[in-house]
Amino acid sequence: MSVIEKRKQAIIFSLSNQRDYVTANELSRILDISTKTVYRLIKQINEEARNGMSITSEKGRGFKLTYDSQQEQPVIKSLVMTPIERRNKIMEDLLLTSPRAKNVTEVYESFYISETVAAADEKIIATILAKYQIRLIRQNRTLRVEGTESNIRKAVKDLIQSTQIIDLDQFDMQGERFNRYDAEFIMEQIRFIEDRLSIILPHPYNINIFSHLYILVSRFRKAGIRSFDYGTDLTETETAEMYREPLLQDAATQVIKKLENYLHTDLPKHEIYFLYQYLISSRMQSAHEPEQFSQQVQEVTTRYIRRVGEKLETVLSDRGLFVNLAKHIKPLINRLEHNIQIKNHLLEQIKLEYTKIFLSVEEVSEEVSEVFDLPPVSEDENGFLTLYFAQMVEEHPSKVKTLVMCTTGIGTSELLKVKISKKFPEIEIVAVISSRDVKRALMDHPEVDLIVSTVAVPQETTVASILISAMLTLDDQERLQEKLEELPYAN
Repeated sequence: MSVIEKRKQAIIFSLSNQRDYVTANELSRILDISTKTVYRLIKQINEEARNGMSITSEKGRGFKLTYDSQQEQPVIKSLVMTPIERRNKIMEDLLLTSPRAKNVTEVYESFYISETVAAADEKIIATILAKYQIRLIRQNRTLRVEGTESNIRKAVKDLIQSTQIIDLDQFDMQGERFNRYDAEFIMEQIRFIEDRLSIILPHPYNINIFSHLYILVSRFRKAGIRSFDYGTDLTETETAEMYREPLLQDAATQVIKKLENYLHTDLPKHEIYFLYQYLISSRMQSAHEPEQFSQQVQEVTTRYIRRVGEKLETVLSDRGLFVNLAKHIKPLINRLEHNIQIKNHLLEQIKLEYTKIFLSVEEVSEEVSEVFDLPPVSEDENGFLTLYFAQMVEEHPSKVKTLVMCTTGIGTSELLKVKISKKFPEIEIVAVISSRDVKRALMDHPEVDLIVSTVAVPQETTVASILISAMLTLDDQERLQEKLEELPYAN
């Protein structure tokens, strides 16, 4: 790309980062060109503009980027970067090169932003990094970050996973964010792990391991092994822990050896331990997966099933639910204890579609953390837990407990009971009663959700009710279906 084209892009980029007008003098200062050049380049941009894009000017105020919102704008999309995307790119670059300092000009030169915007970015970046116990340091016109290796990698992983990569098979479609050769090598290691352990690493655990290994390679390339701050040496307890699962320890060791050969360097034993933790924190799918769980896993699983069931006012006693949930709980506990995060890209959809179940799981998770002295369970984890209960509810939907009421409670009500049971299998008729017995029936059956009656229901009755004919006509059936859909017992 010629110098002139780069300057045109720089002008478009600079204007796209400003909501208000920008003067020629400001553009001149940001881009280090004369105001005369600014005017000439803007004129050329407008002459060549396509897709509804143009730069408008207003006397005394300066220039502003505008475009027709009804048209496609691939040119603008390729140039415009939101403030969040810009800050994430800056953070990722500083984290990967940590603790090396970078000149502020080198950091910001590709973004064409003013010093005021850069200063504002640094405040926000410092606040974000502080959550990971990482410091942003500005000194002598340079920027650098400081933190332990584990915290730095956690921050980078969160940035990488914010790109919404959800399928390793489609990785080549992710653009220029990743080094193709490094990515292909790491995917080979994931396949090696699966073959070595005779398992399948499902989403999101394969993404987690991919991110971990990719960050290790990127940190080595940008900062060098001497820049890695592991804090302390591995303890005897940590070393012994790996040998409790010899197959996972062996797989982790073999992968790190392959990485050493790939990078032509020796890596500390910390790297074996880090990868081992990711493996033991993953839910591995195997046809020969044992159904034996520790006492803690069994107790946590049982508490989730019992308490979520209570909050949903249903009995969750299926053996399959216990086994599948326990298989998830086992690595979940390890993730909590070692602060390993997984990203749930379906979280918002889960919260929207299974609101009641999600909120119930969230409340029970707080109880579990307190009772079993575990770290807090994140929203992402609660979303995954919700799916187990949602599947159970959908496969075994709760029936609507119903009273059938007629004037006498005999004959017509029995006929109505048969018709309702045949037409509406989701209804469980707990009793057939006469109108004078309604109060006693509700006392005997407090679990009742609905009263279906051929006579008016007493006004003081708080349970949902519907008035229909004894013949259950098509109109009655439609109204009853609508009433069922209105009931709040659904997810």
